[in-house]
Amino acid sequence: MKKTKLKPMYIVRYADDFKIFTTTRSNAEKIFKAVQMWLEERLKLPISKEKSKVTNLKKRKSEFLGFALKAKAERKQVQQNT
Repeated sequence: MKKTKLKPMYIVRYADDFKIFTTTRSNAEKIFKAVQMWLEERLKLPISKEKSKVTNLKKRKSEFLGFALKAKAERKQVQQNT
């Protein structure tokens, strides 16, 4: 696999709302700033300071389209011998 400087992320979008998920806080802050600049400079769209922020989903929930999103640790399944 080739090395790249691109940040790994997943984007979930519905109409004009979207969430961007990534692996680290530093990636999240860089992506947030880049998206904010792109929306303001190219599309002339201001970002709501109240609604837009970087959130750690392991510690806090985040609202999206009426749903509360929060990361939970996977539970290991116990294998049963049958």
